[in-house]
Amino acid sequence: MEDDFDLTTLDTTQAITMERFRQILASPAADMVCWVIVEGEMDTIAYSKFLDGSDVIVMKAGYTAKDNLVHGGKKAVQNIVSATLQENLTTNIIGIVDSDYREFEQTHTDLPPHILCTDKRDLEMSLWSITDVREALVNYLSTSPAKPIRRLTQPKLDKTLEICRYMGTIHVSNVWHGIHHQYEFKNSHYWVYRQNIFLDDATWKANLFNFYCAECSSMDNPVTFTREMLDATIHHFDLNTRDISEFGRGHDFLGILSSVMIQTDAYNEDKLTVYMINACTKDLFSHTPLHAKIQTWQSELSLQLVA
Repeated sequence: MEDDFDLTTLDTTQAITMERFRQILASPAADMVCWVIVEGEMDTIAYSKFLDGSDVIVMKAGYTAKDNLVHGGKKAVQNIVSATLQENLTTNIIGIVDSDYREFEQTHTDLPPHILCTDKRDLEMSLWSITDVREALVNYLSTSPAKPIRRLTQPKLDKTLEICRYMGTIHVSNVWHGIHHQYEFKNSHYWVYRQNIFLDDATWKANLFNFYCAECSSMDNPVTFTREMLDATIHHFDLNTRDISEFGRGHDFLGILSSVMIQTDAYNEDKLTVYMINACTKDLFSHTPLHAKIQTWQSELSLQLVA
């Protein structure tokens, strides 16, 4: 038991494992706050800013893997929240996870207790969907680079979104057709590094499609993915006109955008995400559906997560 544990000394920059969390919750002081468990570092930065209540501590979920390193992710969030509730350690806990592609599953399942999802596909696309945040990022990337040729232009942004949308249609197909394969597109599928230009449309589309087909064929239980399957997905969910933030992946979008900016060290995914977080004021967040869900949840407690 750690009855004298001081919450003010808690290092919230480190991932919390369930083993460590049990020790922390043994302190009486731990029941005086609401614990918000999130997937990763960017989530910790974002929700530590947005959840400005006096009774909240945001922590990144973690678990010790076979390599003896602490990893995070959605399952880690759900496991910690579920274990905490099952062991009756505290009910003052919620997890916030990316919605991912739950909406596009053939069979819909309810969220576990005390788990909330992002409004859009993930944190990054939720931020991008907020007009003021989107405009701030575009303005920054359109003016920041010293060399005018490296600045973001409307055609570059349009192509970035077009490629991200196509990637998103494949991601949705992967879920809707029940394939559920893990894969990552590569920048070289759409970008020519030495010339710093996009490949032509026919080439990058073929690269992305053929790569995914090859990935499906290499699975332990191989799947033959066809253009008919992709077209059926696009038609079923009207993905050609649907808001890209609902199915475009933030990792894809910011990865493409980083390549477009050329100075990938100065404009990497994390830095672009942090810029959007900084551009999203508490007032802007207060108008989001996620804020409303949190406000409803906290109304049942005597704790304050958001003002």
